[in-house]
Amino acid sequence: DMGNPTDHPTSFNSQPTYVVQYTPQKGEPYFVYMGDDWVHCPNDDGTKGPLINACYTWLPLKFDTNAVKMNWCSAWDLENPWECPSPSPALG
Repeated sequence: DMGNPTDHPTSFNSQPTYVVQYTPQKGEPYFVYMGDDWVHCPNDDGTKGPLINACYTWLPLKFDTNAVKMNWCSAWDLENPWECPSPSPALG
C-alpha cells in the first residue's frame, strides 16, 4: 500500500477518471492523472457552479521506487510537467 499520492484528504476534491501516458517532445514518458472535480467548477460569470458544471483535474503522476506522488499545481505544461509556474494552495 503506497497510500494517497496527493497527501491531501480529498485528493484535491477530485474523483479518478483515467490515467494516460504522455510522451513529451523531449524527455521520458510519464503518466497524467485525470479526475472529475465536482466542487470547484465556476459558472461563466465566475461564481461557484452546480454539479452539472463539473470539470476536470489533470496532474502529472511521478513514480519513484516505493512511492507515487501527485502535487497540486493550478497550471502546468505537458512538455515540462515537474515545474509548477503557478503554485497555489491545495483545494480544500
